[in-house]
This record gives sequence, C-alpha cells and structure tokens, in this order.
Amino acid sequence: MLTGKKETSVGTFIEYDEEIQDKDGVDFKSLIFLEWNKYRKEFFERKVLVFYDKDFPEIEKDAKVEYTTQSNALIEYKILGKDEKSAKNNQ
Repeated sequence: MLTGKKETSVGTFIEYDEEIQDKDGVDFKSLIFLEWNKYRKEFFERKVLVFYDKDFPEIEKDAKVEYTTQSNALIEYKILGKDEKSAKNNQ
C-alpha cells in the first residue's frame, strides 16, 4: 500500500490526533510533532499518519523522537529522550 521514498526525521512529540483522515481510501489518525525546517529556519507542526486500526505508540509529550515515514505514514520510531527546551517552554 505504501509507496514512495522513506524519510527519517527528528521531532518533539506534541499530541495524538484521533480525527480520521482518509488517504487513498485508507483511514489514518495522526501523531503531531514539532519539527525544525533547516531551509526556512523555523519550527513547524508535522502530522505523521498512523493506520487507524493500530494503537498509537506510547510517546510522552515533549519526547524527542526519530521517526521514519513512507508516504507520511509511520513505519518505525525511536524515542531519543525528553526535549528539555520544549518542556521548560510549556511550563
């Protein structure tokens, strides 16, 4: 089902989004990350898709995560630790 280039990124986890999103006839929900755009030199929110029938991965808010996507759907992830800068900004 998934085609296209695999992409690995690092972001800070913000929240889960249960809202159903349809992509090519398949239902997804989302993980929302704060990610750095090195070309624009600013942060942006990125929605990474998770198959709707799968459980969300257990990720704590403000966790720094390395994730691999294909067609923007999550393939794998690794929790790198807590993003202390984001945690302090949210207090």
